[in-house]
Amino acid sequence: SFKFLEVMQIMKYRVVLLIAAVITFSATAIATMSGSSVEPMSHSSDSTFNPSTVGADMTVNIALNVSNNGNDSITEVKLYEPYPYDDFDNLSYLTPPDGWTASKAVVGGQEYIKWESTNKSQYNISAGESLQFSFSVKTPASGGTYTWSVRTYDNSGGYFDDTVDLEVDATPPQIGNITPNKSAPVYTKYCEEIWVNFTTDSSAENNPYNITIYRDGDIANITSGTNITEDAAAYTDGRWSFLIHIDTNESCNYTVRVTVEDEYGNRNTSEETDAVIIDNEAPSVDITSPTESSPYILPVTENNVSVSFNVSDNKPFALQFYNISVGGVWCNGTLPSQNTSMNVSCDISSLSEGWHDITVYVSDKSGNEASDTEADAVLVDKTAPSQVTDLTVEYNETSGCIDLSWSAANDALSGVAYYRIYRNDTICSNLPGDLVAVVDASNTSWTDEALLEDRHTYYYVVTAIDSAGNENTSITGENCGSATYTAKYYSISLTKGWNLISLPLIPENESIDSVLADCMDEIDSVHAYDARNGTWLTWRPYFGGTLTTMTTGKGYWIFMDDACTFRYRGNYLNPGALPPSYEVVEGWNLIGFHSLRTNVTPAQYLEGVRYTEPLYGYEDGRWILYCNGLYCDRNFMDIGKGYWVYVTQPGTIVPHEER
Repeated sequence: SFKFLEVMQIMKYRVVLLIAAVITFSATAIATMSGSSVEPMSHSSDSTFNPSTVGADMTVNIALNVSNNGNDSITEVKLYEPYPYDDFDNLSYLTPPDGWTASKAVVGGQEYIKWESTNKSQYNISAGESLQFSFSVKTPASGGTYTWSVRTYDNSGGYFDDTVDLEVDATPPQIGNITPNKSAPVYTKYCEEIWVNFTTDSSAENNPYNITIYRDGDIANITSGTNITEDAAAYTDGRWSFLIHIDTNESCNYTVRVTVEDEYGNRNTSEETDAVIIDNEAPSVDITSPTESSPYILPVTENNVSVSFNVSDNKPFALQFYNISVGGVWCNGTLPSQNTSMNVSCDISSLSEGWHDITVYVSDKSGNEASDTEADAVLVDKTAPSQVTDLTVEYNETSGCIDLSWSAANDALSGVAYYRIYRNDTICSNLPGDLVAVVDASNTSWTDEALLEDRHTYYYVVTAIDSAGNENTSITGENCGSATYTAKYYSISLTKGWNLISLPLIPENESIDSVLADCMDEIDSVHAYDARNGTWLTWRPYFGGTLTTMTTGKGYWIFMDDACTFRYRGNYLNPGALPPSYEVVEGWNLIGFHSLRTNVTPAQYLEGVRYTEPLYGYEDGRWILYCNGLYCDRNFMDIGKGYWVYVTQPGTIVPHEER
């Protein structure tokens, strides 16, 4: 009968659903239900849901709209829940239309609602008309498309099966690009309006938003911004902008939390910690250089001062700018965001002469400022000190040196720092070009111990230089003087190992113990060659030997245990005595160089002596060839060195300086 056919049709539909075993109806299942009928049938129906999309995991009210596309009137409607049957909960009908009754039943585990006309001739869905049937249901937590089955019956006993889809949206709207955020926070030092911006997808475009700003660690302490809707914001190209007011002046960090909800009730929350930083505490700054106790004196050759300071802030990454004033001349820049030590070079070329204060101003990103000042920390001095006076220059017969003394110069600003001493062999007219000494300002005397040219007059100029580098280069009789040098001392440096030397000055005391007195503990032995007899003479410290004296004109081999320098007193020529001359014999002779000149060739020194080049010297463990040729090491003889020379005919070496 009709009831049997109905149950069979439902069981057939259930079997198909079980075989499909999916949340949404398969095309096969839909085909099985749609268009099924029995005779007589003079109608077809078109069913839709309003709304056709709902949110997940919530109880929703839905209207089933049934339209009659045939001739007979529809008098009964059945709505079957989709497979799997337990996805939807609490399926129930709401108030049915006038003249209709509603009931709920279960067939084979599948719930359905039946709406039936109480008077089929009066309450029905006539051809071409439609009617809504309301029900409520708890949607599943998972989203997807769920296909419901609808069976309509007409007043002729025929029925028509239809399907209708219900979309369950479980996807929350997306939130992105929240600003401010932890990487780019807003810094402020007082109660302020803050723009909160974020992006979301179109599913939430026209629905309420919830913006919360709360103090870190205290979610309950919501300051403002709850339940802000579209009307309170600006929306442009998928980006929302909300104006939030923070009612506090207390230094603390705030988190921005954004919650959005789409039209189906799906929510999403995203937050940015430390996005709003309220900071009303000033940073700290301390100038470390230059300071009042350790000022900077600008050198005349420079235009910049280097200002060093330490800066810190109670908030991390909060520092922003610095401004430095040096006597009213400014330089500025950006601070590293974290606590740091800075060294900044400032151009102060426009500063006037005199003392100047330094002030360093720093600020953080909230606008808090701090400063530190060092009074009289920079001095600009453009004026040279006064000229030295009362310069005396005298040759000291005892020491064999030239002594200088003068009266101190004065400088009103930076003070005299040191003196420069120039030496030249021309008259005092221009500043000499040979700087021979720099003397601290605490000294007003100096001794020239250099080995100079014998019987030559030297001119000295002393100038004063202040701490800024200004030098008084004027020359008068007050700061220029002269003296004639007479060679009295000579120093010879000996290296460890073998050394081949000679004496350029005739020793006042020719005793070998006297000449080498400075190096008695470092010398191993001294050797001299007697070419006439072909024998060696030897001396050892503290033991003596066959070599007892040292004089000019001879070469000496000295073996050193350690390096040492000896200085002896002598004269180029002895007063009241004949100038010396030196006999050489045929063969090898070990000769000395009796001269203080540096530009004497072997041919000049050995003039009148027949010999074979080169002369052999010895230095730093190797032989040195002295001659005038392509393969020679040196063209001029060295003062204080000894030489091997091969003489082809006996002769006499007659040294003199004016060749």
